[in-house]
Amino acid sequence: MLRPLHPIKGYKLAATDGEFGRVKDFLFDEEHWTVRYLVADTGRWIPKRKVLVSPVSLAAPDWDAGSFPVNLTKEEVKQQPDLDEDAPVSRRHEQKWYETYGYPYYYTAGYGFAWGYGVTPPALLEVAQNEADSEEVRHIDEETCLRSLEEIRGYHLEAVDGVVGKIEDMIMNDQTWSVRYLKVALEDGAPDRWAFLVPGWIESIDWAERKLVCRCSRKNIDSSVELDDQSQ
Repeated sequence: MLRPLHPIKGYKLAATDGEFGRVKDFLFDEEHWTVRYLVADTGRWIPKRKVLVSPVSLAAPDWDAGSFPVNLTKEEVKQQPDLDEDAPVSRRHEQKWYETYGYPYYYTAGYGFAWGYGVTPPALLEVAQNEADSEEVRHIDEETCLRSLEEIRGYHLEAVDGVVGKIEDMIMNDQTWSVRYLKVALEDGAPDRWAFLVPGWIESIDWAERKLVCRCSRKNIDSSVELDDQSQ
């Protein structure tokens, strides 16, 4: 099923031995356009601390109750490496995170799937750590960073013939956690008009100028697929 990400903010996160926080943000990579982590605000349990939760660690979500069961203990969550909330998450931080839990890396060299060995998060758990832990994996591009949904919301979308609108949300497949569409609020003078843009149309992201550049016209985007927010 397709789900918008922004409304999931505030969902509860429950470890195997109790609730430990709520969803504050999402981190995605722009290569595969896949959500890699939920950012959890641990609230009063660990004040002023943010931790990462991978879809790999999730049990079946309770979408109606707004809750994500997490297959980790609170102590395991507590042992995570410190996260600098104001900085992009680097591959080095990801390595530390995966080493904490003994998970293989999804960006293992030589595999083209979004989750390294398959298209869904559980695919990572179907292989042994020593198969993923190779010299190729260790020589990673440490400049590669993950980006925040809340950061990109409000960025302008620029077509070949001018600005189209602003990014309002991302629509993901809740099985693969891949971003299927970018929800764009159109700036054509009409209220409550959106376009849903396939990420493959994005040519580049200018983080300094806060804009996404696509290789199509405003007319193409204006006539793109329209979806209901709860589309299946």
